[in-house]
Amino acid sequence: MKGLSALAYHPPAALARRISLRELAWLLPVALFVATLALYVITRSISLDDFDSFNFARAIDHFDLRLNQPQPPGYPVYVLLARVFDLAVHDHQAALTLLSAASGAVAILAFWGVAAQVGAPWAALPLAPMPLFWLSSGMALSDVPGLAMATLATLLVIRGVRDRVAADGFPAALLAGCAATGLAAGVRPQDAILPLGVLAFLASPLAPLSPSAQDREQVRARQLPLAAGVLIAASLAWAIPLAISLGGPAAAWRTLAGQSQYVGATDSLFARPFTLPNLEARMAEFGNVFSAYFGGPADGGLPAFLALMAALILLALLATRARWLALSWLLPYAAFMLLAMRPDDPRKVLPAIPPMLLLLGGIRPKPLAAAACTALAAWFAFSAAPLITIMDTVKAPPEQASAYVASNFRSSDTLVLAGSSYNAIRYHDPAFKAFLLDGLDPSTVQSELASGAYRNLIVLDKEGFTVPDTFVGVDTRTFQRDPLVLPKAATVWMAVFRPLSELRDRDLALPQGPIHIGTPEDVRYLTDGWYRPETVVGVAARWAGQQSQIRFWVERPADATLRLTGVAYPKGQQLTVLVNGQPAAHVPLPTDWAPLAISVPATLFHPRALNVVTLDHSMVASANSATQGQSLDRRPLAAAYSSFELTWR
Repeated sequence: MKGLSALAYHPPAALARRISLRELAWLLPVALFVATLALYVITRSISLDDFDSFNFARAIDHFDLRLNQPQPPGYPVYVLLARVFDLAVHDHQAALTLLSAASGAVAILAFWGVAAQVGAPWAALPLAPMPLFWLSSGMALSDVPGLAMATLATLLVIRGVRDRVAADGFPAALLAGCAATGLAAGVRPQDAILPLGVLAFLASPLAPLSPSAQDREQVRARQLPLAAGVLIAASLAWAIPLAISLGGPAAAWRTLAGQSQYVGATDSLFARPFTLPNLEARMAEFGNVFSAYFGGPADGGLPAFLALMAALILLALLATRARWLALSWLLPYAAFMLLAMRPDDPRKVLPAIPPMLLLLGGIRPKPLAAAACTALAAWFAFSAAPLITIMDTVKAPPEQASAYVASNFRSSDTLVLAGSSYNAIRYHDPAFKAFLLDGLDPSTVQSELASGAYRNLIVLDKEGFTVPDTFVGVDTRTFQRDPLVLPKAATVWMAVFRPLSELRDRDLALPQGPIHIGTPEDVRYLTDGWYRPETVVGVAARWAGQQSQIRFWVERPADATLRLTGVAYPKGQQLTVLVNGQPAAHVPLPTDWAPLAISVPATLFHPRALNVVTLDHSMVASANSATQGQSLDRRPLAAAYSSFELTWR
């Protein structure tokens, strides 16, 4: 009877209304947290995807920035969290990806709380399946843990200001938010910009911290100094041990200053001449990123960037209540991103995504905002699904290359030279002797090869080393994955060389028909002066430097025609063709793909011997100089070639 009486006083409709108002306020975010945690855990990457992921994995065992364990600036709080996860799973890759998955769910929950402060909690819905966020929540990187800590700090700061007490006390949430901000800088330094931007706005005269000006001044005078002290103390909690590990403050300053200089020279806006075309090119690169991960075309460029800016301005005008919070989050980080971040690394734009969604969720009327966020979430899920499937089933190309090397070669007679795959080789195949192509000392490698101990020389990722004439290419492979999963090292090229003495000279005889440059056919015949295979104006090809060589066996010489298909890079390019050091022709190179036919007399060939054709170009230019800095490619390029063929007359 008591239950029936309760229903009489509280009919089902009324009970449903009471539940929706009182309980759904916390049931929905908890359900979202559980769902996203399960989703991110299940769909974690099967790889250590990035070059830096291997540094983080090694740092779990031994933290030392001098050994790049991890890379500067060190991320000490992130490494500490990774060690905690590793204690539970005893697997470095699993620990790092589980940390990202858990952080992704925490970031969603914290962002729900932030958005709820301005009456727009549904803004968190599209963030969960947003392709870039979902992918990053499955990778062994610090991006999502940093964003999670920064978003949590932002939530605490806002709550602390809202729940401030009278002048004789301090809001615990505000102090906790400042502590979290300091720790966020130890997870991923640039993410601390997010809560600091919000805190700076809340502490400014533009934000009404209290009903009266007198109370506002009391809050600032009493609370903000203590809040700043807590932030500094939390930062010092990781900064002091970091400095000690580097040998003291002076050594730590040199290390971090060196990293800052590197970023400034490679990633920042000022790595290029500051001109209007270069500024437009940088905005176009960011436009490509936002367009691709918002489900649009991958080459949206400057129109996509300008369209996004126009949409954000419109949303800011419509989202009156959410405007101040979204802009105090977005504008400081957007300025830092555009000035200092590298646009070809999409993960760097991740912290700018939540405030954009907050503007969408803050428009009025509320049903329209909720419907828009729900529809966007569905679109993001549809766009992300194929990329997540790839991440969950296809290993990153450096790991594919590492597995191939381990399966097909012996560490006792194989030397590896690698770029972006170097860390994968070192981590998975530590028995192999390996050198990093960046900053490689050629004399060291020459000394290794001169020992005669190596039957295989493997070059991975890129050019950067001139293979000795005593070695010849025998195999080449390309390992790939959709670049939207992770653009860095989305394609890994591998070439295998063996001592020339192991091959019969006749093995280098040219086959009937053309050799297609930029494909596995070319590795046996191309020697000095060629860059890696790539697509040049839609054609598989290789760029050539000022002098590039082709080597092949000739049995019985005769008059011949050398056919080349090429395109000049600088206008006015002149090509001199030499056969065994003797000039055969001097011709202009066209600036569009075109065939060239060059007559070569029989007297220039050596019978029953290896012959060398040298393509000697009159000039070289880098893409960086030709585009006034819009391209960061500084390779000296003369021409690109897609095929060559020698026909006997």
